[in-house]
Amino acid sequence: MTRTLLLAPHADDETLFAAYLAQRYAAHICVVYDEGREVELNHATTWLGCSYHQMPIPKGSDEEYVEAFLIGLRDPSGADDWDRVIAPDVEDYGHEEHNLVGRLALTVFQDIEIIRYRTYSPRGTRSHGTPVKPDRPEWIARKLAALSCYRTQIEGPTTQPWFYDLLDMREWVS
Repeated sequence: MTRTLLLAPHADDETLFAAYLAQRYAAHICVVYDEGREVELNHATTWLGCSYHQMPIPKGSDEEYVEAFLIGLRDPSGADDWDRVIAPDVEDYGHEEHNLVGRLALTVFQDIEIIRYRTYSPRGTRSHGTPVKPDRPEWIARKLAALSCYRTQIEGPTTQPWFYDLLDMREWVS
């Protein structure tokens, strides 16, 4: 059985940007920054059919602190390590925490297959890349249901546009 780890900088990134990849690989989702949305994350990952865990890393933590937690995701013996890692792409002028997690994934998991997913570019635009389509039609409904679990984000004036603007259901990988 292959084991896939999906790194999401924030609870909601796994759904907004990598829901089809999460479903395709039945990924274990690891959310890096703890922003108090674990109840929403739990509901969303249930819709995606994935397991998850929330790391206890506060926003604004330094790179070494984040890296130590990511290293802790590795099996020291290598016997039961991940077969692939899905991580955010590093983008010019991209979100600082997305880029940090993406950059650290390339270092910490350098010997493992890495699939990079796009998030968003500066100035409120979506990254462009090769579209990822759902393997099964019901994955679209599951992504929508998972998105609806993030009520705090949907109702937030600064985050609401991402949920409405990204309902085109496409995802991109680099």
